[in-house]
Amino acid sequence: MGEAITIPEKFRILLVDNESDSRVRLRFLLEREGYEVAEVGNGEEALEKYLEIRPQLILVEAILPGIDGFKTCAHLRQFIHNGQTAVIMISVLEDDKSIELAFEAGATDFFPKPYNWSLMRQRIRRLELEQRDQVQRLDHKTEETDRKRMEAAIKDSEQRLADIINFLPDATFVIDREGKVITWNKAIEVLTGVPMEKILGKGKYEYAIPFYGKRRPMLVDLLLRSNEDEEKNYSFLQKEENSVIAETFVPNLKGKQVIVWAKASRLYDQDGNLLGAIESIRDISHTKQMDQHLLQISLRDSLTGLYNRAYFLEELNRYENQKYNPVGVFILAVDGLRFINDTMGYDAGDVLLLAATNIIKKCFNGENILARVGGNEFAVLFANTSRSDMERVRRRIAESIEAYNVVGQKLLLSISVGFTFRGSASKTMFNLFQEAENSMYYEKIKRAESVRSLMVLE
Repeated sequence: MGEAITIPEKFRILLVDNESDSRVRLRFLLEREGYEVAEVGNGEEALEKYLEIRPQLILVEAILPGIDGFKTCAHLRQFIHNGQTAVIMISVLEDDKSIELAFEAGATDFFPKPYNWSLMRQRIRRLELEQRDQVQRLDHKTEETDRKRMEAAIKDSEQRLADIINFLPDATFVIDREGKVITWNKAIEVLTGVPMEKILGKGKYEYAIPFYGKRRPMLVDLLLRSNEDEEKNYSFLQKEENSVIAETFVPNLKGKQVIVWAKASRLYDQDGNLLGAIESIRDISHTKQMDQHLLQISLRDSLTGLYNRAYFLEELNRYENQKYNPVGVFILAVDGLRFINDTMGYDAGDVLLLAATNIIKKCFNGENILARVGGNEFAVLFANTSRSDMERVRRRIAESIEAYNVVGQKLLLSISVGFTFRGSASKTMFNLFQEAENSMYYEKIKRAESVRSLMVLE
């Protein structure tokens, strides 16, 4: 916006002269005429003082320390617009070259020292009148010029904002206070398949149709019209002062079910008036699938695909709840695995572990928690069961192992099985686990002498 040209009640003058006596004399004369006077001693201070007081006239000595008067005048001229400030060069130099340099630097006039005060006073008065006349001529144009500049600036700002939004990597749209679409960027065209020209100016939640197949409020609407019932549609929602972040399921985005992350923010003008709101949307379905896959990997044993020890211990704690009573724990160990690994290699040992895994899976149902809890050990949580049920499962395991060995396997399989049962909450799950483990070790010791001789068929 243009800066209005105004002349203060007192005409301001800046003196730039390194001779303090000269400044004092001239300041006295100027203030006697009713002028407001400020003074500095060099060119560096002149620019700083000019920006501070914005004088209507600057009187500059040509000979200054550091930056001379000619360069000072040229520098000042870069900040003087619309003739707001006149510059008169004063100097002991009277040669034609100095006068030429003064006017080339932008000086309005040149007075040699010692100057004629009467002539200088008349010149300053004329400059004051000329500037006041200029203000009167330009004042009536200022308002119209400023209005046009403001309109152009607003239009340019809106266009820049639209360009920025259009090339954002996330799908983004903007609605005004009435809920009509005013921006629909390239990324959201790709995401939804809806071109910008078909959605601009549309309201009544039409922008929701590509996502939900019907008109309904979206996240952006919660910022313009709060609706607690709509908030329940989001699996995750976090509110901030002027924005909201959410995650939700979208049932029909170009024929696909996806999970999206979205962020919406209110938009205000420079005066703080609400203009509308903007929403950015990102399809995070693949990320969610990867997260779920990584979670599953972190909970599973890589060889057998069963749960690992960490997950089993978490479930053991969860089963402390009495709703799982009665509950039982099985501990199973593949006999002679270390001997097989040492003599025949780990590949042979893995064959036995996978055979044991298949038998365990067949003997327990999907409601049981099956895990590999050690190199050769497996554990099973058996909820809502009875001791007789556990005995039947134990016999089924023994029968399955026998059937496996009958078919002429190169490596015979032997599994030591221990279990224990809790009918009430009298025992902790950890104690139950230890009892099952002790039961398994007891059986293992009884069988230890016979296992090694039976492991390899000749």
